[in-house]
Amino acid sequence: MSTLQNYSIGFLLSIAFTLAAFWLVWQHVQGAALFSAEKLVVLLVGLAVAQLYVQLICFLHLGAEKQRPRWSLIIFAFAAVVVVVLVGGTIWIMYHLDRGHTDLSEIYPSGTVSPQTQDD
Repeated sequence: MSTLQNYSIGFLLSIAFTLAAFWLVWQHVQGAALFSAEKLVVLLVGLAVAQLYVQLICFLHLGAEKQRPRWSLIIFAFAAVVVVVLVGGTIWIMYHLDRGHTDLSEIYPSGTVSPQTQDD
C-alpha cells in the first residue's frame, strides 16, 4: 500500500470516526438519544480507541516495519504519554475551574452580569 493511499485512508477514517462521535452527542443533546448516557460514553470511548488505532497504523506506521520493533514500542509509548497528558491535563483543568468557580449571586445580587453592574 502506498504512503499516499495509507494517509488518505487514515484521513477518511479519522474524519468518519470524528463525525460519528459528534453526531451521536448531537442526537443525545437534542433529545433524540439513541443510547443511554452510560452506553453513549462507552461508544464514544470505543470510537476514540478506534481512531487512535487508525492513527497509529496509518500515520505513525506502527507495525509497518517488522525489523525494528523497538521503534514501534517507542512510538506507541510516546502516543500513550501524549494521550495521558492531554486527558489528564484536561480533567485537571476542568476540576480546578469548577472548584474555583464563584456563584454569581455572591458578586452580583441580581444574578446578572451586565456592563452597568460591573465596577471596571
